[in-house]
Amino acid sequence: MKSLRFFGASDDLFECESNFGYEEEIGCYGSHSVYRVTAGEEGLYVVAYYGATEGSTWTVGVAPLREGASMPNWPMRFATDTSTEEPYSPVLIIDVPDNVQVEAVDSE
Repeated sequence: MKSLRFFGASDDLFECESNFGYEEEIGCYGSHSVYRVTAGEEGLYVVAYYGATEGSTWTVGVAPLREGASMPNWPMRFATDTSTEEPYSPVLIIDVPDNVQVEAVDSE
């Protein structure tokens, strides 16, 4: 099964990693970050922002592709980023179909 992992790194990079070779990072100091994740007609946006909450942490979430669109029924879960001594980013893990496409979206 293919899966994607989305997480913040430092205070200015939002990253996507996969178990099938896809890796990308978005530079986003002081701005939000967005990835479009699609498979055929289904899809969603993964959105993140650093510093939206008290304590300067990452906020990571999902949104439908457009108003009125249904969210895909893909398994999603959150985990804690254990790659740093003091975790400050949730990790969003999404199990995706084999025909998945991931694209960093200009957030400006």
